[in-house]
Amino acid sequence: MGASSEGAETPSYILLLFGVLALLLSLTAPVNGSHFRYGSISWKPRSPTLYNTIDFTASVTWRTCVYNCTETIGNIRNFGQMCYGDSANTCANMNVLITSEFKSTTDQ
Repeated sequence: MGASSEGAETPSYILLLFGVLALLLSLTAPVNGSHFRYGSISWKPRSPTLYNTIDFTASVTWRTCVYNCTETIGNIRNFGQMCYGDSANTCANMNVLITSEFKSTTDQ
């Protein structure tokens, strides 16, 4: 008595899983976040004796006319909050001072 020559059948839930995965992948679309150019965040103690109080400085660049096409140098915008991740769940508003503007030929 020999072994059966028939192959093992694939369980139906595996086929269903691959079908759902193929459907989800076919519904995706590329994302183009071309408005953000670069950014950096730094921090320093507010004074040499108070190390539990710090100041954050963020330098960021966006493409022109992403948020408000009427922005001018000197405007202050609130771009949300920065949360620190400590156990107190504290956050601070991110008020941004617009200090310069550069318009390239690709900005629309």
